Amino acid sequence: EAARQAVIMLWDVAEAIGQNTGGESFLRTESDLLLVWGADIAREDDTERAIQAALDIYTAVNELGASVLPEDDDGDPPINIGINTGLALLTPDSETGSYTASGSTISIASRIAEMANGAIYVSHSTYFAVRDLYEMERQSTLKIRGRKDPIEVYRVISARTPEQRDQMMSVEGVETQMIGRRAELDTLKSAFFYVVEDTETQVITIVGEPGVGKSRLAYEFRRWAERREDSTFWLRGHASSWLTHRPYGLLRDMLAHFFDIRDSDSPPVVKEKLESIIGKLGTLATQEMAHLVGFLVGLGFMDSPYVRQFQSDSQQLTIRAKGAFSRLIAAMARKKPVVIELIDIQHADDASLDMITELVRENQEIPLLVVAQARPNLFEQRPTWGSGQHFHRQIDLEPLDRRESRELVREILQKVSRVPTELRDLIVDRAEGNPYYMEELVKMMIEDEVIIKGDEEWTIDASRLAAVRVPPTLIGLLQARLDSLTFAERVLLQRAAVVGRVFYDGVIRELDELDENTIGDPTPLLSMLLEREFIYQRDSSAFEDHTEYVFAQNLLRELIYDNLIRRQARAYHGGVARWLLKVAGERTDEYLSLIADHFEWAGEPYHSVPYWLDAGRKSMRLNQLDEAYPVLLKAQDHVVGEDARMRAEIAIALGEAYLLAGDNAAAREQLEPAVKLSQTIRFPSGQARALFFMAQAATFEDDNEAAQTHLLQSLPLARNSNDPMTLAKVLYGLGDIFWRLNRLEEARGYLEESLKLARENDDLVAVLYTLNRLGSVAFALGDEGTAQEIFQETHQLALRVSELF
Repeated sequence: EAARQAVIMLWDVAEAIGQNTGGESFLRTESDLLLVWGADIAREDDTERAIQAALDIYTAVNELGASVLPEDDDGDPPINIGINTGLALLTPDSETGSYTASGSTISIASRIAEMANGAIYVSHSTYFAVRDLYEMERQSTLKIRGRKDPIEVYRVISARTPEQRDQMMSVEGVETQMIGRRAELDTLKSAFFYVVEDTETQVITIVGEPGVGKSRLAYEFRRWAERREDSTFWLRGHASSWLTHRPYGLLRDMLAHFFDIRDSDSPPVVKEKLESIIGKLGTLATQEMAHLVGFLVGLGFMDSPYVRQFQSDSQQLTIRAKGAFSRLIAAMARKKPVVIELIDIQHADDASLDMITELVRENQEIPLLVVAQARPNLFEQRPTWGSGQHFHRQIDLEPLDRRESRELVREILQKVSRVPTELRDLIVDRAEGNPYYMEELVKMMIEDEVIIKGDEEWTIDASRLAAVRVPPTLIGLLQARLDSLTFAERVLLQRAAVVGRVFYDGVIRELDELDENTIGDPTPLLSMLLEREFIYQRDSSAFEDHTEYVFAQNLLRELIYDNLIRRQARAYHGGVARWLLKVAGERTDEYLSLIADHFEWAGEPYHSVPYWLDAGRKSMRLNQLDEAYPVLLKAQDHVVGEDARMRAEIAIALGEAYLLAGDNAAAREQLEPAVKLSQTIRFPSGQARALFFMAQAATFEDDNEAAQTHLLQSLPLARNSNDPMTLAKVLYGLGDIFWRLNRLEEARGYLEESLKLARENDDLVAVLYTLNRLGSVAFALGDEGTAQEIFQETHQLALRVSELF
């Protein structure tokens, strides 16, 4: 009786899961449950809904079954699932008003379930409908009485990740095998074995021109690795030319994907996701690591106590944050091997690539594999990438040779019973060994009805073959395909190209209000572009309530963008900037450079100024001065003359940046006019900061008199500006100067007030420096007991700081 009640409960759970995904229950017994999708209304994704329900049911029933069913000696899972796609007969019952479902589609599903043996099995028709969405492997065939050919049966393994779906290697729905590249794939496999079996860090860089097969090689390697028994952490980051000047932007993309952080997640949600997953790794100081890593890659955390304690020393804060990132990867590697896949690193920001280089150089004996993809122009920017590293190997992808090219044509056209020699040679000759060119050429011939698609077999219209005109270059071919689109489809792709390789339906809708060429609801246009493989849809989206799409090839996006009319591009860029401001919400800080870029490209540089300024300040907090200079100078170039306060803020920020770099003369060129301008417009906070930085420049040059003058001028302004950290710095500066001038009692008074403010603001580094100087003052005053107490506290605090590093 207990077992019977358990089965009832399990079927309740399974039935609820099916119904929540749109399925309808037509039969339920103690041993069977029949669910049908599309009974009430047919949906395009009914097959996908059924597969996902099956995975959820399988997980729920197995987990619950282990706790409620009697123990089974052979340990078999308690459920078999069979799925088939096709038409079913629904027959109404005149007495009850309910329906029964029957027909060959359902009977085949039942037969498939019988052979499932504790798994999820599907028919070939189901496999064909969702093969891009789910990882499946062929099992066997099912012979059905009355059918000439047996039915192929597949086992469902798991849902593909968004990245896997993006890169499913198929042409017009025909999944193709990789041709050539066997030696290159073996190199990747060898590196993997070094990592997994010998615990040695390895780096592979795959270099090749657009379309030559970098993504395909990486995809085949990832697919091979995922099928092995070795469990790995797999992190993927995609660099973008739009974010080259955003420090650690590539690492941010990588961690956001791994931790499932959406751009629309609120800061508390981001914090919870980072802390939760890092905590599961069993690392020490979980919260601290999460906050510092989040700060490093630009996910916020400026108010975290672990960030605030280093706020007065950007260099130490960055060192600490980078150390947290390295420890995170090492902690992951202690659990299981880590594979970091980096795409298009020729567009990556320098800070991210420097961090990866530092990571592998300092961790050469952990199970870590870095696989990077790049175009050859990577070496124009970083000519020494990978050089001098015995653990680094470079794979240079060359075009396919003629024999391999012919084999690839046969693979793409596998549904053609006999490929005409003239068609084969036409594709091979024009593509010159570029696989992407071959695929696009086949797509163009399908669109031109030279190749005619059928459900089971494709045919060639020889009469059209003689007249086909093939563009001589890949760019020309892509342009020819674009020319075949409708006007509305081209407009949609133009808008998408302005956003980037990844774009969202929400921004497409937003731009419709700005465009004289309106397209209305983009959904049907997106569906058509998906069908023709110009774009792919991602399973999840960075922004909630927005569907995310990606261009099939970045080269395609670049071509579309380069052909945009300047006036049109400007309007779109302005719309994208405002859309980002709207959807980013509390996390606008993560998009500063991107928003500023869009405003500048929109011909509205004055709107970009505050975002350039904040981006520069953010780069300085990360000690990335090379990234701070250009954006601050852009802000200075674009600021409107009448906006005096903004001009003062930019000059002060530039003065601080030059000061951090040790260029005192350049710092003074910015700070001296900033002091006068701030005084003129009655901006005491700005004037106080500018004078403080002027004092620092004088101190660096041992001009104590000038430093004292600047600090005494700054002090009353800082007291009235509601800026406690600037006040603390000015007070410390005065304490230090008066100590140097042997005016010890005055020095102690300033330092004690500065220490109080530093403690209140949780600035650990400022507390350490101030205590150290206070101890020196006490010793100079002859108060050796107080000095000893202060130095002991300083020593303990210094040990604490050193432990943090």
